[in-house]
Amino acid sequence: MATKLKKINRSIFLKIVAYLIIIICSFTFILLGFKFVDHDEDIESIFQKDFLKSYKLCKIYRDYVYRIKDLMEDNEEDLDYSYKLNKLKNTKGMYFYVTNGVETVTNVEEYDRNFFMNQKTYLLISDNDITINPKIESIIDNDIDYYFNSMLRNFDNTDCKISIAFANEFIAPLEETWAESTRNSTILVCILVLLLLISTIAFIYLVITTGKKATDELIHLNYFDRLFTDFNLIIIILIISLTVSFLGDNDLYDYFMRYVIASVVTTSLGITILLHLSLVRHMKNGTLIKKTLIYTVLHKIHSVTLSIFNAGSLMVKSIFILAIFTTACIIGTLFFPLIFLVFAVAIYFVYVNVQKFIKLRVGVNNIKDGNLKEKIYIKGNGELAKIANNINSISEGLEKAVYNEVKSERLKTELISNVSHDIKTPLTSIINYVDLLKRENIESENAKKYLNILDNKSQRLKILTADLFEAAKATSGNMPVNFDKVDVYSLIQQGLGELEDKVEKSKLIFKLGIIENKIYVKADGRLLWRVIENLFSNVFKYALGGSRVYIDFIDNVDEKNVAIIIKNISSYELNVEAEELMERFKRADESRNTEGSGLGLAIAKNLLELQNGELRLEIDGDLFKAIVLIPKYDEHRKQNNSEKNNLDKIK
Repeated sequence: MATKLKKINRSIFLKIVAYLIIIICSFTFILLGFKFVDHDEDIESIFQKDFLKSYKLCKIYRDYVYRIKDLMEDNEEDLDYSYKLNKLKNTKGMYFYVTNGVETVTNVEEYDRNFFMNQKTYLLISDNDITINPKIESIIDNDIDYYFNSMLRNFDNTDCKISIAFANEFIAPLEETWAESTRNSTILVCILVLLLLISTIAFIYLVITTGKKATDELIHLNYFDRLFTDFNLIIIILIISLTVSFLGDNDLYDYFMRYVIASVVTTSLGITILLHLSLVRHMKNGTLIKKTLIYTVLHKIHSVTLSIFNAGSLMVKSIFILAIFTTACIIGTLFFPLIFLVFAVAIYFVYVNVQKFIKLRVGVNNIKDGNLKEKIYIKGNGELAKIANNINSISEGLEKAVYNEVKSERLKTELISNVSHDIKTPLTSIINYVDLLKRENIESENAKKYLNILDNKSQRLKILTADLFEAAKATSGNMPVNFDKVDVYSLIQQGLGELEDKVEKSKLIFKLGIIENKIYVKADGRLLWRVIENLFSNVFKYALGGSRVYIDFIDNVDEKNVAIIIKNISSYELNVEAEELMERFKRADESRNTEGSGLGLAIAKNLLELQNGELRLEIDGDLFKAIVLIPKYDEHRKQNNSEKNNLDKIK
């Protein structure tokens, strides 16, 4: 139902009907309006229904006064004089007495003021005193006294006295005519108001539905909309001006001209409505300003200038801007107030570009800090906008690379963790059954040899599996860390004591550096020892037999960290970069197929990172140096934190 109603409301047929209704109503309105031109008192009769208070009665008084005045100025010997006088005297129901102090004209035997005042309406003027009854209440001329005084000044003698009265027999026919005029004028006004109302409703309907169709909610432009809107407005103003000028130059009392005028005005109105509806469509479509000739020309100039400007190098652009500014300043010297406008534009230009630069700098800092989702939005096609777009592209590339790397690392960790867990159960069974077989009294020497090989390989696989599992936990960050105050010197001393058998077997000489004061670090003692143990294990596997291993301590390597340095001589040439050794499954000697898994240094690195530490490796020929950086324990900070926690608890 709603769709059907919309289809009817927006139909082209209904729009044409509404337009024709406006044209017909306007033409009829103009022709009927001319009736008030012929009889201006008809307008008054609508608002003043009492004839005795109307302006028309004033005009009757005026006509008779001027007729009497003309009679007094005529020569009594003229033939017309007697005719005019008799006509005045014989007017039924009209009594007058007019004198200028020298000559008197009257149709009463003797002047009696009360006689005049007893009539239905009268006008008495004497010594600039005006008495009229009933009082005139006209919408046409409110100052009735001024009206009669101006009439009195036409008499030469200031001693003029005018008395005019109308009896009922004179007034009654006029009142009937006035009542009839009131009825006709009221009907005419109602018709005019109805025509105006119908035209207004039709026009509002056209304004609402113009540009719309029943098929969609879009605004559809037509032939008239090709015209520039500023031209459209100029044409509307021109049509109105020419129409008003045409009305002023023609006689409104010529009946034939009235039809010509009505046709011209209606045609002008029809064209104006079409142009106005075009403006309405552009307003609905959001193109009222964009469709102006001024906007089109300026936009074209701006586009061409911008394309030329953007096509050049940065140096060309700078010279171009400087040339424009210099030219504007030179012109500004000829017209001084213009210089303020030039500098205002320059300041605005600088302000806009500085804001763009600040936005660019903030965005780059955010991306540098790791917020790869940060986007820098700078409008336009300028250099800063291009740089911002390039940075956004780099940021997107980095974000994708980081995402893929994190995803790959997570999948690797999950794979290692799952494989380690799946291998652990069958491996335990293998180790147990190998141990059981070794306890059997097997006489074959080859069988014993094979069992020893199985035992060694299964034990090595067990260590590799444990390392894999630990590496996965350390990389994922799921390993719990319990920070505490740790004496690193005592930790290493105690550790070397526990590894005494391995030290003797390796024939290495460990040289522990001497310290003046105890060195405390903020770390997890268990994880830190695991790091040291992995480094020692690396030394046992790859250090030159019989060489020295130096362990030094630096308390003040920087403001925050303590350094533990482990140095040894490698048993073979190191042909890899130091950073590569911390990668998983990377070994210094790729040809070796025993002992190391290639995970020890990677695990140590990850465990240190969990404790806010760092592992650095340095290689100088055959000299291998491992540097452990770990945050030192700040007793003063610990105390401040404890006091703060106590205050929070009290609060």
